[in-house]
Amino acid sequence: AVITVDSFAGGGDLTVTDSGAATFTNAVSAGTVTLTDTTGTITFSGDLTAATALATTANGYNVSIAGSSNSIAGDTTFANTGTITIGDGAGDSTTFAGGLDTTVVGGTKTLSGSVITTDAQMDLDAVTLGAAVILDTGTAATSIMNVGAVTSGANALTLDSGADASAVITVDSFAGGGDLTVTD
Repeated sequence: AVITVDSFAGGGDLTVTDSGAATFTNAVSAGTVTLTDTTGTITFSGDLTAATALATTANGYNVSIAGSSNSIAGDTTFANTGTITIGDGAGDSTTFAGGLDTTVVGGTKTLSGSVITTDAQMDLDAVTLGAAVILDTGTAATSIMNVGAVTSGANALTLDSGADASAVITVDSFAGGGDLTVTD
């Protein structure tokens, strides 16, 4: 069944399972967010706040985080085999404080706005830019950034892993006509 929820507040745990799709039209503030055994797309249209990592399973669903200011506290590894959309505009900001890994995802990974980790590693595999994007991993030696092939669609990409020489940035390729900036 398709699930539509206006909002979720209070910091309790939220699990989406066995749905045909799920849409949260306004803010979600949860302890743990678990996405499992679902088809279709799980959409967070409002701001998403999770006190731990976002937990996903290896099922064929899509995830869309479209709020303007999103914060996930733990180290998040997306395991879903559909698509991922993080942000839907250049002004959006999504922080995965403990780190971010999208390398398992089989479908397209579309990014818009700022995607941030807090002195933690970011592993993105191939990505498509939906708008201007800033990838920022903080300033520590652990602020390593690995990005696959980037399709910019004429959108700008800024990469920032701080000034620590151990915080290496690796990008497989960059195509599509957008501007590429590497900064500390």
